Amino acid sequence: MYMANWSRLGSRGNVEDRRGLAPTSIGGIGIPGVAIVLLVSVLTGTDPTALLSQLESIPLQTQTEVVDPAYRGQDEYEVFASTVLGSNNAVWEEAFQKQNKTYEAPRLVLFRTATSSACGTATSAIGPHYCLLDSTIYLDETFF
Repeated sequence: MYMANWSRLGSRGNVEDRRGLAPTSIGGIGIPGVAIVLLVSVLTGTDPTALLSQLESIPLQTQTEVVDPAYRGQDEYEVFASTVLGSNNAVWEEAFQKQNKTYEAPRLVLFRTATSSACGTATSAIGPHYCLLDSTIYLDETFF
């Protein structure tokens, strides 16, 4: 199989590779969690919305390292994604400069299955997406 020579394109984007990490828990308290919050609220006389807002500040997902040598260092997929992002950034930087505006280049997070983001849990089911809250593109390579 012929692979393009991505080294000819000079710009690279900011890529964080989380594919070597596996989620140990995925966010959301679910129906049992809501029942517990309501029970605690009734027993303590606490406003349930106050309890829920406290729960929102707790990280909903943790990740642990997976021992998989395939994700140590840059592989072809990471180089490809970084180069495409860098090329995209170069085009938009030029377009913004022509308008006397500043382009803020996004970060790209590569992951598998699920990862945390400022917009909540990113999963394969959601697909590739941009989170405005952390200016990051989330891409699960297994989505394709």
